[in-house]
Amino acid sequence: MFGSRRPLVFDAQRLRLPAGVWCWRRRALLLQFLGTVVALGWISGDWAKLATMAVFWAIGFGRLSPAEVTIAVVVDLLFVAMDEAALKQRIFAFRHPDVGGLPIYEYFLWGFYILHAVRFLGGPGGHPRRMLWALGLAAAFSLCFSTITNPLMLALTAGAVLVASLGIFHEPTDLAFTAYMAAMGMAVEYVGVATGQWSYPHAPLGGVPLWSFVMWCGVGIFSSRLLVPFLRKSPLPLHQAATDSRTEPRSSAPPRVQ
Repeated sequence: MFGSRRPLVFDAQRLRLPAGVWCWRRRALLLQFLGTVVALGWISGDWAKLATMAVFWAIGFGRLSPAEVTIAVVVDLLFVAMDEAALKQRIFAFRHPDVGGLPIYEYFLWGFYILHAVRFLGGPGGHPRRMLWALGLAAAFSLCFSTITNPLMLALTAGAVLVASLGIFHEPTDLAFTAYMAAMGMAVEYVGVATGQWSYPHAPLGGVPLWSFVMWCGVGIFSSRLLVPFLRKSPLPLHQAATDSRTEPRSSAPPRVQ
């Protein structure tokens, strides 16, 4: 059972991932994310955190395409605006803000999260179908976090939008982004809260409210629908070519007789 690769290849194709999920590049990306989380929680000083993170990002990503840089900048600007709105609603607060109520690394983190997920999950694979539906649901989802202050009501309302979104968009790529972004988010949130980087008022045991999990899931599915289609030409993992060559139809020409 463990010697056969058939189940892994099948799952990879369903999720539009290259075969060999635990290849060296994915290991490097996991180490990149781990290094970012360690820097977030245990490097002293916000500028030092950012500098350390930048080293991990450069090593893990290598050269970024113009599309990736553009998406990262747009995502960072969007989430800075959302952070500022959330700060005004007082649904969370940073312990050591630098500029505009945010630590300096927060101005770059969300672009990293999105690019990391895209690279780890195999780059292309998004579909721009029903883009207006995705935009409308994403706007409703974002509005929840800028208008609702009660943690339970926020979790329920945003959760309802998330469930509706998953009901409409539930292709393997959507589910993969939702699950992976949720896993990333919980690692980031619990390390950030445990090490005193930020806090949530009236948080449950563990310090992380339920709406945070809902938020990260939403970021995953809307990234799949609204961002990945624009990254279709992003660099793929090196062994993608080998996978594609294995799946190409063989020539029907008869073998040459010696």
